[in-house]
Amino acid sequence: MRLTLCVIALILLSACHSPNQARVHVVKNKSHVAYVEELQLLAPQVCMKSNLPNEEPIPPFLIDITVEGKLAALLDLSSNQTIDSRNVLQRTETSKELFCTGNNMKLNQEVREKDLKKWIKEENITVTLTELNGDIIERSPLTAFKIGEMDGAVSKP
Repeated sequence: MRLTLCVIALILLSACHSPNQARVHVVKNKSHVAYVEELQLLAPQVCMKSNLPNEEPIPPFLIDITVEGKLAALLDLSSNQTIDSRNVLQRTETSKELFCTGNNMKLNQEVREKDLKKWIKEENITVTLTELNGDIIERSPLTAFKIGEMDGAVSKP
């Protein structure tokens, strides 16, 4: 009886534990959505960091930025592509560095900055990190709104 309970407990522990899900995480205080008024662009940027031991390579994963709600109808989403982490990680020196990426999405019509800020705060833009097979590693809303410049700089939070 005791052996049966131990086996069941071991099965439950191993079934619930997934070591790959924690290998990378979104750094929320560095990730944001920038609005470049001169170009009528929204530029979501997601920053990530590895949770793996030093110098261990990060297995590839996909980064997908999705837009929902009223904001989705106002954007040209044709430029919003899923990003392969292998393209982003080629430029990092070590697996412990912060690495960032994102997309530019053109607004189809003029929108007040106040409305954009409201929609972004309502979690209408989400980043999803997934395994190559489609399993979700992490899903996180991008709610920080910033004003961007044409050169890519962020002028004010």
